[in-house]
Amino acid sequence: MTQVHTDFSCSSATSQPGLPPLKMTQKSVRRIAIWTHARSISTTLSQCLAGRDDTICFHEPFGVPYFAGAEDILVNPKFVELGQSYTKVKKMLEKNYEGKAVVAFKDMASYMYGKFNHIPQGFTYVFLIREPIRSIHSLAGVKNARNTNGKQWLTFLQWDNKGLYRLYQYVTEVLKQEPIIIDAYDLSHHPEKILKILCRKVDIPYTESMLTWRPRNMDGWHNHWKENKLREQLFRAALDSTCFRPLPDKDELMDASILSHEDKIVLEKSTHVYEILYKMRIKPTDCDEIFKSSKL
Repeated sequence: MTQVHTDFSCSSATSQPGLPPLKMTQKSVRRIAIWTHARSISTTLSQCLAGRDDTICFHEPFGVPYFAGAEDILVNPKFVELGQSYTKVKKMLEKNYEGKAVVAFKDMASYMYGKFNHIPQGFTYVFLIREPIRSIHSLAGVKNARNTNGKQWLTFLQWDNKGLYRLYQYVTEVLKQEPIIIDAYDLSHHPEKILKILCRKVDIPYTESMLTWRPRNMDGWHNHWKENKLREQLFRAALDSTCFRPLPDKDELMDASILSHEDKIVLEKSTHVYEILYKMRIKPTDCDEIFKSSKL
């Protein structure tokens, strides 16, 4: 097995000229929806956005109605709001917030299956993907760590990207929007370039301050997540982060023994979906092309 990548430095990459600043010519609020699947560094991206002074970023708001009525396996029952419906979450996300020019949220696409009519309007849709073997391996590690006490706390968390692809089809075919697709590896290894492209596409100014942020920012977290029994198991690394840390190289070996039979079946079925979306992702080299063209 190769040596694990340990370059966790938060120092900024070599400074390079930024893209021409974007002016907010319209008074309308910019809205960003980040749809994803488990173990995609999506919480790290939302921490990055939440660190902007002009932004409010909600953490998995549709998870509240999705888990409403769940057994005491996931949350403290007093923080499960039975009246928190998909409709209420949709209205919350479509609201304006004083002093905030950007309203963003990140959520699991799987929470929206059969609920596409509750997708909030006025948003630019971003799809964050990660190589299935890496995501499934990461989730398997979390589940195994929790299951050492003999209780199957996380067996209900089954990874898949089919929901993400269904949502992608809905956004492109019904809403007629071309979403922004970001690969987690690209984001973690080239955050400055990927963030510049993202900011340009959603028409918000990019600043170098987006490369670092304060840890444990849960301003946009519902108590359902703040008091979640598994919060630290699932989100500790992202909450403790202050910058993007490079994910392991794609050719780095992994311990496949922790993958269950079900994990291997899901992996086989999900790779094709990932490859379809991966071909349409924004690339770090796109930033160089945009900057070059802006100089012409």
